[in-house]
Amino acid sequence: MSAPDDLRAELRKLERLVQVTRCAQLRDRTAHDIEHRMTARALRCTAQRI
Repeated sequence: MSAPDDLRAELRKLERLVQVTRCAQLRDRTAHDIEHRMTARALRCTAQRI
């Protein structure tokens, strides 16, 4: 499984610690499709555990 292209592009350019912080702040946005929302949710949960 991989993240949607736009989300990967946004995170790829960040340093690791900033990526974790950014992922912890991701929110479900109804404007995004279900794949994007569920990926954001999984990334957020994982980042918050870190």
